[in-house]
Amino acid sequence: MYRDRHDAGVRLAELLGELALIDPLVLAIPRGGAEVAAPIAHALGASLDVLLAVKLRAPNQPELAIGAIAEGDPPVELVNRGMLSELRIDEEELEAERADRAWLLSRRARRYRSSHLPPDLHGRTVVLVDDGAATGTTTIAAVRAAMRAGAVRTVLALPVAPTGTASVLRREADELVCPLVSARIHAVGQAYADFSPVPEERVLELLAVGASG
Repeated sequence: MYRDRHDAGVRLAELLGELALIDPLVLAIPRGGAEVAAPIAHALGASLDVLLAVKLRAPNQPELAIGAIAEGDPPVELVNRGMLSELRIDEEELEAERADRAWLLSRRARRYRSSHLPPDLHGRTVVLVDDGAATGTTTIAAVRAAMRAGAVRTVLALPVAPTGTASVLRREADELVCPLVSARIHAVGQAYADFSPVPEERVLELLAVGASG
C-alpha cells in the first residue's frame, strides 16, 4: 500500500531511473496523475506537462465508463459498443456525452495551459503517468493519443492495476512500469492509505513547479 500519491510517485521514480531514459517528457493524466508525476519528473530531471483524457459516462450512471476520450486533433476516442447495446444507449445519448466530455477537455486545456502551448511529442520518449488504472480504458486512450501525436516511445507508469488490465496495457504501451499488479485490486483507491481528491489548484501548482524540468 502507498501512503499517498506522492509516495507512489517516489517509488515509481526509482524504477524508472533504472531505464536510463534519454530526455524523457513526463505527462500526467490529471488530476490524480499530477501528484504521482511530479516526483517522477523531478527525479528524472524532466519537464512536466499533462495529457488530458476522461471517461465517457453511462447516462444516469456517472461512475460507469462506457469509453474514453483523449485530447488530440482529432481526439482519440474509445467506445465499448457492447456496453452501449447492453445498456440500450442510443447514438443521440452517446453524442451528448461525447460533446460534454470534449467541452471538459477543452476547459481543462485552457486551465492547465493558460500560458503555453501543448508540448510537442514528435520524436520524444513520453512517460505517461496516472495514479492507477482500473479498467484501463482512459489510460489506453491517453497512450494512443501520445502515439498519434508523434511519440516514438511510450512508457506507462502506474502505481497499481488489476492483473487483467495490466496485461492489456502492456500491449498498448512500449513499456509498462507498475509495481503493484494484483487480481485482488478492483479500485485504484484500494492501494492508498490517503486517496483524497486532487483539486485543480494543486494540479496548477505542480505544473508550475515542474514546467522547467
